[in-house]
Amino acid sequence: MFPSELEMITGLKDALSQGLFKSLDAFADPEGNPIVRFAFPGEAEKIEKTLRDLGFDKLITQVTGKFTRAMSAAVKTARPLFFDAIKNISVKDAAKILVTDNPHAATDYFKQEMKAGLMIAFRPIVDSTIKLEEADKEWNGITKIYNSIPFISKPLENNLTDFFLQGSLA
Repeated sequence: MFPSELEMITGLKDALSQGLFKSLDAFADPEGNPIVRFAFPGEAEKIEKTLRDLGFDKLITQVTGKFTRAMSAAVKTARPLFFDAIKNISVKDAAKILVTDNPHAATDYFKQEMKAGLMIAFRPIVDSTIKLEEADKEWNGITKIYNSIPFISKPLENNLTDFFLQGSLA
Protein backbone atom coordinates (compact mmCIF):
# COMPACT_ATOMS: atom_id res chain seq x y z
CA MET A 1 0.00 0.00 0.00
CA PHE A 2 1.34 3.43 -0.94
CA PRO A 3 1.28 6.36 1.47
CA SER A 4 -1.30 9.08 0.91
CA GLU A 5 -0.20 12.55 -0.16
CA LEU A 6 -0.81 13.78 3.39
CA GLU A 7 1.29 10.96 4.87
CA MET A 8 4.03 11.60 2.33
CA ILE A 9 4.23 15.32 3.12
CA THR A 10 3.92 14.81 6.89
CA GLY A 11 6.66 12.17 6.89
CA LEU A 12 8.97 14.32 4.80
CA LYS A 13 8.37 17.38 6.96
CA ASP A 14 9.02 15.38 10.15
CA ALA A 15 12.22 13.88 8.75
CA LEU A 16 13.52 17.25 7.53
CA SER A 17 12.61 18.94 10.84
CA GLN A 18 14.38 16.31 12.92
CA GLY A 19 17.45 16.42 10.70
CA LEU A 20 17.53 20.20 10.79
CA PHE A 21 17.17 20.38 14.57
CA LYS A 22 20.14 18.06 14.95
CA SER A 23 22.22 19.89 12.34
CA LEU A 24 21.39 23.39 13.54
CA ASP A 25 21.99 22.45 17.18
CA ALA A 26 25.53 21.35 16.24
CA PHE A 27 26.28 24.98 15.39
CA ALA A 28 25.32 26.21 18.88
CA ASP A 29 28.87 25.60 20.11
CA PRO A 30 31.12 25.48 17.05
CA GLU A 31 34.28 25.65 19.17
CA GLY A 32 33.22 22.47 20.98
CA ASN A 33 32.33 20.62 17.79
CA PRO A 34 35.30 20.12 15.45
CA ILE A 35 33.04 18.84 12.66
CA VAL A 36 31.28 22.21 12.50
CA ARG A 37 33.71 24.76 11.18
CA PHE A 38 33.72 27.27 8.41
CA ALA A 39 35.15 25.88 5.20
CA PHE A 40 35.91 28.06 2.25
CA PRO A 41 32.96 27.61 -0.11
CA GLY A 42 33.05 25.95 -3.51
CA GLU A 43 36.27 26.29 -5.43
CA ALA A 44 37.71 28.23 -2.52
CA GLU A 45 38.57 24.92 -0.87
CA LYS A 46 41.37 24.68 -3.45
CA ILE A 47 42.44 28.19 -2.46
CA GLU A 48 42.62 27.19 1.20
CA LYS A 49 44.68 24.10 0.38
CA THR A 50 47.03 26.07 -1.89
CA LEU A 51 47.65 28.72 0.76
CA ARG A 52 48.14 26.13 3.51
CA ASP A 53 50.61 24.31 1.24
CA LEU A 54 52.47 27.62 0.87
CA GLY A 55 52.76 27.94 4.67
CA PHE A 56 49.89 30.32 5.46
CA ASP A 57 48.21 27.98 7.98
CA LYS A 58 48.01 30.58 10.75
CA LEU A 59 46.32 33.18 8.55
CA ILE A 60 43.81 30.65 7.17
CA THR A 61 43.06 29.35 10.68
CA GLN A 62 42.43 32.91 11.94
CA VAL A 63 39.98 33.66 9.13
CA THR A 64 38.16 30.32 9.36
CA GLY A 65 37.86 30.70 13.16
CA LYS A 66 36.22 34.09 12.79
CA PHE A 67 33.75 32.81 10.25
CA THR A 68 33.01 29.70 12.27
CA ARG A 69 31.81 31.99 15.06
CA ALA A 70 29.84 34.04 12.52
CA MET A 71 28.24 30.85 11.17
CA SER A 72 26.99 30.07 14.65
CA ALA A 73 25.23 33.43 14.80
CA ALA A 74 23.93 33.05 11.25
CA VAL A 75 22.42 29.64 12.00
CA LYS A 76 20.40 31.14 14.85
CA THR A 77 19.04 33.67 12.37
CA ALA A 78 18.39 31.03 9.70
CA ARG A 79 16.56 28.55 11.94
CA PRO A 80 13.09 30.10 11.47
CA LEU A 81 13.68 30.45 7.71
CA PHE A 82 14.36 26.72 7.44
CA PHE A 83 11.27 25.81 9.40
CA ASP A 84 9.11 28.17 7.34
CA ALA A 85 10.45 26.46 4.20
CA ILE A 86 9.51 23.08 5.69
CA LYS A 87 6.02 24.30 6.57
CA ASN A 88 5.54 25.51 2.99
CA ILE A 89 6.42 22.21 1.28
CA SER A 90 3.66 21.43 -1.20
CA VAL A 91 2.66 18.06 -2.61
CA LYS A 92 4.58 18.93 -5.78
CA ASP A 93 7.69 19.89 -3.76
CA ALA A 94 7.48 16.70 -1.70
CA ALA A 95 7.27 14.60 -4.85
CA LYS A 96 10.32 16.39 -6.32
CA ILE A 97 12.28 15.66 -3.14
CA LEU A 98 11.15 12.06 -2.65
CA VAL A 99 10.73 10.72 -6.18
CA THR A 100 14.06 11.46 -7.80
CA ASP A 101 17.54 10.15 -8.42
CA ASN A 102 18.91 13.47 -7.20
CA PRO A 103 20.52 12.90 -3.78
CA HIS A 104 20.55 16.68 -3.25
CA ALA A 105 16.85 17.28 -3.96
CA ALA A 106 16.07 18.52 -0.44
CA THR A 107 19.10 20.83 -0.51
CA ASP A 108 18.02 22.13 -3.90
CA TYR A 109 14.55 22.82 -2.51
CA PHE A 110 15.94 24.80 0.43
CA LYS A 111 18.26 26.80 -1.84
CA GLN A 112 15.38 27.70 -4.13
CA GLU A 113 13.02 28.61 -1.31
CA MET A 114 15.45 30.37 1.00
CA LYS A 115 18.29 31.98 -0.96
CA ALA A 116 16.84 35.51 -1.03
CA GLY A 117 15.84 35.40 2.65
CA LEU A 118 19.21 34.01 3.71
CA MET A 119 21.09 36.70 1.79
CA ILE A 120 19.09 39.37 3.60
CA ALA A 121 19.44 37.68 7.00
CA PHE A 122 23.12 36.76 6.72
CA ARG A 123 24.55 39.97 5.25
CA PRO A 124 24.43 41.97 8.54
CA ILE A 125 26.02 39.06 10.41
CA VAL A 126 28.80 38.69 7.87
CA ASP A 127 29.38 42.45 7.71
CA SER A 128 29.47 42.66 11.51
CA THR A 129 31.98 39.83 11.77
CA ILE A 130 34.16 41.44 9.14
CA LYS A 131 34.14 44.79 10.93
CA LEU A 132 34.40 43.61 14.53
CA GLU A 133 37.04 40.99 13.93
CA GLU A 134 38.83 42.82 11.11
CA ALA A 135 38.54 39.73 8.94
CA ASP A 136 38.62 41.95 5.87
CA LYS A 137 42.24 42.89 6.56
CA GLU A 138 43.21 39.23 6.75
CA TRP A 139 41.14 38.49 3.65
CA ASN A 140 42.94 41.25 1.75
CA GLY A 141 46.20 39.55 2.72
CA ILE A 142 44.88 36.21 1.50
CA THR A 143 43.63 37.62 -1.82
CA LYS A 144 46.86 39.51 -2.39
CA ILE A 145 48.94 36.40 -1.81
CA TYR A 146 46.68 34.10 -3.81
CA ASN A 147 46.13 36.46 -6.73
CA SER A 148 49.90 36.90 -7.08
CA ILE A 149 50.51 33.16 -7.60
CA PRO A 150 51.50 32.55 -11.23
CA PHE A 151 49.05 30.63 -13.42
CA ILE A 152 45.99 31.34 -11.24
CA SER A 153 43.12 31.17 -13.69
CA LYS A 154 40.49 32.96 -11.61
CA PRO A 155 41.51 35.62 -9.08
CA LEU A 156 39.78 35.78 -5.72
CA GLU A 157 36.96 38.25 -5.04
CA ASN A 158 38.41 41.08 -2.93
CA ASN A 159 35.12 41.91 -1.19
CA LEU A 160 34.94 39.38 1.62
CA THR A 161 31.22 39.71 2.26
CA ASP A 162 30.39 39.13 -1.41
CA PHE A 163 32.82 36.22 -1.63
CA PHE A 164 31.42 34.57 1.48
CA LEU A 165 27.75 35.02 0.59
CA GLN A 166 28.12 34.01 -3.06
CA GLY A 167 30.02 30.87 -2.20
CA SER A 168 28.10 29.73 0.83
CA LEU A 169 24.68 30.19 -0.76
CA ALA A 170 25.62 28.91 -4.22
